[in-house]
Amino acid sequence: MKMKLEVLNPIGLPKPDNKYLTQTICVSNFIEEKIKEAGGKISFRDFMQHALYEKNLGYYSSKAEVIGPKGDFITAPEYGEIFANSLAKQCAVIIEQIKGAVVLEYGAGTGALAVDILKKLSEMNRLPEHYFILDISVNLIECQKKRLKEEVPELVSIVSWVSSVPEDFSGIVIANEVADAFPFERFVRTDREVLQVCVLRGKESFEYDLIPAERKLCDYIHALEEKLDRKLKNNYLSEVSFEAQNWIKDIACKIKTGVFLMLDYGVCRNEYYASHRNQGWTRCHFMHHAHNEPLIYPGIQDITTWVDFSILSEVAIDNDMKVDGFLNQSQFIINSGIEEDFQNFEQLDAKAQIELSREIKLLTLPDQMGENFKCLGLSKNLISNNNIFETGDRSYVL
Repeated sequence: MKMKLEVLNPIGLPKPDNKYLTQTICVSNFIEEKIKEAGGKISFRDFMQHALYEKNLGYYSSKAEVIGPKGDFITAPEYGEIFANSLAKQCAVIIEQIKGAVVLEYGAGTGALAVDILKKLSEMNRLPEHYFILDISVNLIECQKKRLKEEVPELVSIVSWVSSVPEDFSGIVIANEVADAFPFERFVRTDREVLQVCVLRGKESFEYDLIPAERKLCDYIHALEEKLDRKLKNNYLSEVSFEAQNWIKDIACKIKTGVFLMLDYGVCRNEYYASHRNQGWTRCHFMHHAHNEPLIYPGIQDITTWVDFSILSEVAIDNDMKVDGFLNQSQFIINSGIEEDFQNFEQLDAKAQIELSREIKLLTLPDQMGENFKCLGLSKNLISNNNIFETGDRSYVL
């Protein structure tokens, strides 16, 4: 009997207003046309690409607000300056070590991280010659420009937006919550074969279909099982992002000398494909409600998956980078000298003390962002004197 994936109906999701209902209907109609053009079904990867990134239509190009209280989720930079200060200190090390070093931030969101990093670097007298931002969302780019102009007008002159990593890049690349959002394939491993998750249009909504996996995906799963030294169990559902791997390769090839810091929620390969994770890591966010069904509300909800840091580090190594370290976010912030953020704690009023304490808890406690979020440090052609990864390094698990 052929296995069937059912579309889930998450409990407790808020209802979209008329504006968002209109938007998701438009996106659904567009995807339905793409399914017809493809002969009746498309890969999950293609569904996600259309839902999130279709020009002038997808989630990241048409939804007015995706990050923040009025959006669907909040990232670490939105909570305060501590996260940015930790990254700024790493930028300062590279700027001091590499002559003419620049900073490039991937997926800068609302611009909060760029603003706070630049403020801290200015305070440290370690501003780079250029601070590049690479983003694909027109709406977010406008938001970033507005925020930078309002909050650090004196530093705007060194900021510029690019569509790709400059050739012969020397400096530091930062990517916070980027790798999780690349379109990915979903697959089901049965006792006999590897099946690829596809999407078709049913009578009332989108539905799943399973077909024999294309060669690239099938070969990847077989190679994965060799690395795991075990076969995935029957009807095992999970994900793989080839686009995230291509992204790492592109960065590694463009960097001449420098460091790449990637922060995201994820685990190593053995955890990612553990036997009990047989429903995968796909996660969706709609109006600050997290759930596991990507086929509902196309175009108005975020779709992500946790990151397999093992394969990304291997791709980097295959392209002449080396792994400097792998920390959880809590350890990364602590190693960056968090005590500096508390120097004037007693001089703060009660409200500011409460906010700072709350920020620390959100960023570092295991049941918040402290454990699930990781920092992977990669470098190329650099003899680092940076001790950020000396304490708590877990690169041995990759």
